Amino acid sequence: MTAPVSGSLALSQGYVVLAPRSGEAYPIPCEEWEFLKSKLRAISSGAWFFQTLGSALVGASISTGLTVLFTAVTERQAIIAWSAVVATMLCGVLSLVFAHQQKTVQRVLASDVLVQMEIIEKRYERVSQTNVPANSR
Repeated sequence: MTAPVSGSLALSQGYVVLAPRSGEAYPIPCEEWEFLKSKLRAISSGAWFFQTLGSALVGASISTGLTVLFTAVTERQAIIAWSAVVATMLCGVLSLVFAHQQKTVQRVLASDVLVQMEIIEKRYERVSQTNVPANSR
């Protein structure tokens, strides 16, 4: 092992472990920590299925409604068609609402993890690289 920097532990792999203010900690290289944070920022929601399904159902509802309005249909056909319009519109809107809520939850979860990671970062004191001995870099 190399000589430690005041308040830090220098490992033979060249990593300088920042000194925690209190408690137990796992050493992780800062590059890997930043990589994890960048991946969390890049998380996109997987709600595309419900978004696509909702859009398709709303589109089907609109096209069925326009067909009933602009073509000659019997009273029985109109009742069936308007029932289909209402059912597909309701299911489509509910799918879109669910997709929106699912995206919000996923966004909140990722941001919660980022906030927690930043809280963890605040526990450590950074020592400038100019204070690190040359043999421990």
